[in-house]
Amino acid sequence: MNEVIENYLRTGETDIAEPYASLMKAAAVSYVQEIFQKLKDYEYNESLMQLHFMGGGARIVEVVGVYNRERTHFNHDICATAKGYEYYCYMILRHSQIPKRRGI
Repeated sequence: MNEVIENYLRTGETDIAEPYASLMKAAAVSYVQEIFQKLKDYEYNESLMQLHFMGGGARIVEVVGVYNRERTHFNHDICATAKGYEYYCYMILRHSQIPKRRGI
């Protein structure tokens, strides 16, 4: 059953019978609504900000979420977060190797 749920969360599609398919969709919708509510709790304003979802969870937000399609962007690369941290670490290392200028 876990495989069926994971597949639904990754693709937004399922081939299981009712009422199970409807229950999965309702749970996904509720989860995505919680995500958007948490963003709003932290002062996200879709009229003022662009929103980017990355990684494996981006697909379910795209499929069942209610959002401004012109201001919301999706990167479905499941390694997106790891790549971001890798780049962050690279920049820290690069910055630490730049000689510090003295006394200006």
